[in-house]
Amino acid sequence: MHLVGNGRNQTLIIQYEFNRPGGLVDADATAILLLFLCFNNNYFNVNAGCRASDNRLNCDSKSNLIDINNLSPSIRDKINYLIFDGFNETKLTAASFELPALEIIEIFHTNIQEIEAEAFENLDDLTRLTLHYNAFYSEIQPNTFYGLLQLTELTIFKSPIQVIKNNAFRGLSNLEILDLHENRIRIIEPNAFESLKNLKQLKLNNNQIQQLPKTLLRFSHNIVHLELQDNDLLEFTRDHFVYYIRKYAGAPYIEPISSIQHINLANNQNFRLHSRNFDYDSIIDLDLSDIGLTIIEPGVFSPTLKKLTLYFNRLTKVTNGVFNTLTNLTDLSLRQNLISLFDNNCFDNMVELRILDLSINYITELPEMLFKNLSKLEYLYLYSNRINFLRSNDFENLRKLQKLIQPKTFSGNINLKALDLSENKLLTIDEGVFDGRSKNNTSKLTVVRINYNPLTYLGKDGFLPLVKVQELNLDSNEINQIELGTFRTMTMLESLSLKNNSLQTLSNGLFTNLFNLENIYLDSNKIRVIEPNAFGKLNELKLISLEDNLLETFPNELFTNVPNLKELILAKNNFKTLPDSIFSNIRSVKKIDLSYNNLKYIHPLALNGSVIESLSIFGNNVTFVEDEFFINLEQLKYFTFDKNPIQCKCYFQMVKTMEKYNIIQDDNETWFQSKLGVIPVCTVTGLDTCVNDPNLSLDIFKFFHHIIKITKQQGCFMQTGPDGPLRLCKSKKYIF
Repeated sequence: MHLVGNGRNQTLIIQYEFNRPGGLVDADATAILLLFLCFNNNYFNVNAGCRASDNRLNCDSKSNLIDINNLSPSIRDKINYLIFDGFNETKLTAASFELPALEIIEIFHTNIQEIEAEAFENLDDLTRLTLHYNAFYSEIQPNTFYGLLQLTELTIFKSPIQVIKNNAFRGLSNLEILDLHENRIRIIEPNAFESLKNLKQLKLNNNQIQQLPKTLLRFSHNIVHLELQDNDLLEFTRDHFVYYIRKYAGAPYIEPISSIQHINLANNQNFRLHSRNFDYDSIIDLDLSDIGLTIIEPGVFSPTLKKLTLYFNRLTKVTNGVFNTLTNLTDLSLRQNLISLFDNNCFDNMVELRILDLSINYITELPEMLFKNLSKLEYLYLYSNRINFLRSNDFENLRKLQKLIQPKTFSGNINLKALDLSENKLLTIDEGVFDGRSKNNTSKLTVVRINYNPLTYLGKDGFLPLVKVQELNLDSNEINQIELGTFRTMTMLESLSLKNNSLQTLSNGLFTNLFNLENIYLDSNKIRVIEPNAFGKLNELKLISLEDNLLETFPNELFTNVPNLKELILAKNNFKTLPDSIFSNIRSVKKIDLSYNNLKYIHPLALNGSVIESLSIFGNNVTFVEDEFFINLEQLKYFTFDKNPIQCKCYFQMVKTMEKYNIIQDDNETWFQSKLGVIPVCTVTGLDTCVNDPNLSLDIFKFFHHIIKITKQQGCFMQTGPDGPLRLCKSKKYIF
């Protein structure tokens, strides 16, 4: 072990070997590394349980506050951040902390049962206090935090507190954030928050609260965020949003809170929604997810709302009047309800809406012009529905039997940018579906996803208006035919995905005009034939993925007109050989994956002239690789060949050749498994030499079941049969 450099730029170098006598083991090296890191980051131990760095003191479970307070003044007086989890403490008092400069305290995983009143009174500069995972701290005494005039953030969570008593937070006049989430709070007494005049965020989520006092925010007229999700609340009324203003003369009077902007009431299963519940002039974000809603009456929501979340309720219909006042709403989520019906004008007044999520419902039909007034809509999610517009008495032409929607359905949505229609019942995409209201009838959509539909056919005019789309995802349909010219207007398309369909042939010109296409995914189809110019003139294409198809070969000139191709994935096909120069025209590709094919032979000149850096033939039937193959690949850095029945005589010869040309086995889990002897790395044939014969019968391997295993401690072993005994190889040491 030695250091390089000086000061903070020093680098620790640890050199060790597994088998070298006296060499370091992993644990020793790790310990030394940790010690160095502590030293290099200015950490130092101040006593048995604490270590300090700059102005921060971190004390573990063995520490106690007495020892901390007995630190030398030169250390103690500089500490402004204390992290303490000593389990020896059961009580905190005013004498517990003699660290006058403290600004932040975190106390967790202790056995503290009680914190006395004014326990922190000596900490004049404390601004943040966190008490969490203290399993025995069950009650906040009145005046516990009295005197903390600078405290702005108080967090108490994961403790068994059930009642918040009056005056629990007395004296915290400058507190801005109070976080009491994930306790067991059931009751909040009327004057519990009386002192919190500057409170901006109150988090009471994940408790057991059923009822809030009407005086909850009586003096907190600056409140902005209120989180009450995951409780048992029954109601929340306008009375909770008033505060008292005291006059010098006369009685106090009540005014509505005008600062509240964000309210989260999600997952209060028995919550009752009343008219004008949330009709406040300041609220902009309201979450009423998972509260069991079956109906919403008109007039519930404030016109100032910008985001409304009604996810995971039991709504069955969107009716007129419910959203009439929401003229400023930009984000509406009705995801995962039971919606199957819409009144024709239910969205008419939502002229600012930009995001509409109707996914995971029971929608079978979208009325014509449903979204006609949503001219600013940018993202529309309709996936996982049952959209199925059936034209009666029209069973002869299946292409028109089940339409997604009526033509012009999206014609009013001139700013729509993302559309998700996945998991519906779409059989075809008819002309006019995506028509816009622009001068040339084009759409502003940039992302279109239509996954998991029974689509079988793509006509040439279905996507005609999508001139600005950059991502088109058609995965997991049943597409078996795509007309030439289908994508001809998508000149800005960057990513096209057609995974998990039933395509059999890629025809010349199929991807014409996709000048900006960078990635194309055609995995898990039934592709057997790719015509020579299928990918012609795709100058920006960088990745082609054809994994899990039925390819046995392809034309040598296939990739001639793809000058910037970097990665080609051909895994899980039916390639049996790689003939001479099959990849010779791939001048830019850096990575090729041919894993899990039926390869038996790789011609030495298969990749001649390429600049490939990484090649995988993982999981094939290759029994040898000739030296000449590596000689012709000057750029090759990684070669993955695990799970091939390579003859051991050929294997060790190949390893030496790879070492000679600085080619390494790709860095993956299988490689480490093979080095550790978990899986076989080559096969013993009983032959005296490496046989470079692609027709060598694999029966010899199946019959003998000889495998070589490598152990990190003792080198090379041979096993006869899958359960046979291990015996030492002739080569007693395995070196890669």
